[in-house]
Amino acid sequence: MTESATKTQMPKIIHLMALALVGAGSAAPALAAGSPSGSTQAFQQEVSASMSTPAVGDYEHPNQLSWARLSCPPGEYVVGVSVRQGGWLAQVGARCAAPTPTGGWASQPESGGAAGGEYGTHSALLTCPRGRWVTGVAGLTVRVGHIEGLVERLFLADPILSCGAPGVAGVTTVRDPQFQREKGSPLDLAPARYEESQAQYCPAGTYAASLDAAVEPEHHPDIKAVRLNCLALPASNGAGAGTSPAAAPPRPHRPMP
Repeated sequence: MTESATKTQMPKIIHLMALALVGAGSAAPALAAGSPSGSTQAFQQEVSASMSTPAVGDYEHPNQLSWARLSCPPGEYVVGVSVRQGGWLAQVGARCAAPTPTGGWASQPESGGAAGGEYGTHSALLTCPRGRWVTGVAGLTVRVGHIEGLVERLFLADPILSCGAPGVAGVTTVRDPQFQREKGSPLDLAPARYEESQAQYCPAGTYAASLDAAVEPEHHPDIKAVRLNCLALPASNGAGAGTSPAAAPPRPHRPMP
């Protein structure tokens, strides 16, 4: 291997070594803080009892994932996410808004809880069209480190959000337009492998009131999986008249590299 090729590979080699070793200094997931009381506490109890979708991303190790709840401020629902990613997702955060009596947004989106690390090449905001709420999530599962001497690890990449609203037919999708799959080369020690991660949706008439993000306990803090916690909008907002799909619509087309 030439000196220039070695220099090119060094950042990736160091990153892969971090995946294989215990990271005592890994950043803990950041969560929204607050001490709820009264109606706030009642709403958060509803969210805690909400229905969670299956995980998108690492679906092979459900008992080895450490989940962090990315909460919205009390009374608000998820209208998007903030992401930082390179070849896969390094950090994710909730973007939230409160519903109006007619089912729209009462304010511009604000940040909720976030989790993950500092790797990645760019950041992006994935936000539903105004008046719509997150109803589903899809993405890519990335397999990293599949060579002798390194443990294969699974991460989530390129999350795609489905957005719906009460009384509005169909769903729209939003994704990170800057995302690019990591391209392998003959010099790659462990090229990333990508596969479709089955899209998951909230039950009909419900929307994401929070989301959970998973990282490996005591390991590299990139995002391994996400799932939605679904709850009906308040009754005055037309709960039950929403368009969360009872049957999942077709997933967005993903061209192979």
